[in-house]
Amino acid sequence: MRRYGSAPEHLRVPDAPRARADSAGSAVRGDGKAFSKQRLDALIENTPALRGRVKDPRARDSGNTILMKEFDGGVLILTGANSAVGLRSLPAKYVLCDELDGWLADADNEGDPFTLACKRTVAFGSQRKILAVSTPTLEGLSRIDARIKISDQRRYFVPCRDVDTTRCSHGPA
Repeated sequence: MRRYGSAPEHLRVPDAPRARADSAGSAVRGDGKAFSKQRLDALIENTPALRGRVKDPRARDSGNTILMKEFDGGVLILTGANSAVGLRSLPAKYVLCDELDGWLADADNEGDPFTLACKRTVAFGSQRKILAVSTPTLEGLSRIDARIKISDQRRYFVPCRDVDTTRCSHGPA
């Protein structure tokens, strides 16, 4: 088998104390707390466009907790791919599954965590969006490689402001 690379931490699907039609979820390895504290909070604080939308976590009733970030028009909820409760607890229109190849095959004896996460979007029909990203691991065993093979394999091209050309987001055009 060819080895692509190792899978780091994941981003996972959200769970929140109340359901919202405009919720988004993200699943990460572990419980999501470390991801939130080490990466997401810093991203929000250092990005002016986000800092102005997500309230200060120190403010009373801000709606900004470690695993839930409320903003005008929605809420971001974080959970771990190892938490079946978090993966099935609330409907979500948008789900981001990060570092899918690092996820375990089963969440709390309730089945495949990716399947559990995807089921959260069913109520939104054609408006739902599921984004699965990962560093591929072992060829033939890689979940992300399997997802790519059953997809239409479109590439996303990003315009370059400095040169009059476009570039595929994951390699040369």
